Amino acid sequence: MTDRPHTTTPEVDIDMAVIHLDELAAFTALLSTDEVAAAFGRMDTMEQATIFGALETLAKNARNALVAGLEVPA
Repeated sequence: MTDRPHTTTPEVDIDMAVIHLDELAAFTALLSTDEVAAAFGRMDTMEQATIFGALETLAKNARNALVAGLEVPA
């Protein structure tokens, strides 16, 4: 975690996690269609890595929001 002070409520953190998970679900649903999977296969490695990087960022953002919601302010 970061050293930043906890400035949001657990409810806001959970809401942010849900938003990030919804984005992740939408992105993966798009990639699961046959047409998009075929187009993804035709992309070069750098383009594929960029997409996976975006998916990783969405997952990390959701995780961070969930973890922040669990922290107890001092």
